[in-house]
Amino acid sequence: MAITPNTTFVAGNVLTADQMNRLPWGIMATATASSTNQTGITAVADVTGCSVTFTAVANRYYTVFGFAVVSSSAGSPALQQLTVTNSAASTTYALEITHFTIGGGNLVTADCQSTPFTLTAGSNTLKLRFGQSGGDTATYTVNNSTRPASIAVFDLGQA
Repeated sequence: MAITPNTTFVAGNVLTADQMNRLPWGIMATATASSTNQTGITAVADVTGCSVTFTAVANRYYTVFGFAVVSSSAGSPALQQLTVTNSAASTTYALEITHFTIGGGNLVTADCQSTPFTLTAGSNTLKLRFGQSGGDTATYTVNNSTRPASIAVFDLGQA
């Protein structure tokens, strides 16, 4: 029996193992960046300290969130992108693109969230990546105790 959002439970009902396995398991992995800014990023690069490895289960939905405070130095306008990818950076699960205007130095919060996806069962690594995808402006992340970059993976339940 599938559990639907409008299921009403009554006294005496007992959840089966199958019903329990359909429920979300919550947070699977999280990481927070170091307290050191990453400066001079001229291409997309891994955000130091924002990589997670966890054991995925087949036929379950996952979602991932990424967050960073970012900026650009003076120069031509540039497009910045914050992404969450697999360890080989061959699959992108979440993406946000920000456009900085000339002058730079402005802090911007960048965050991205994936749609639900499934993974191959076993060990999986996801990482937060940031960098410029246009213009001639170097970019950087602002990693400190009040604004650290972070990544979090959540289990949403059985597919």
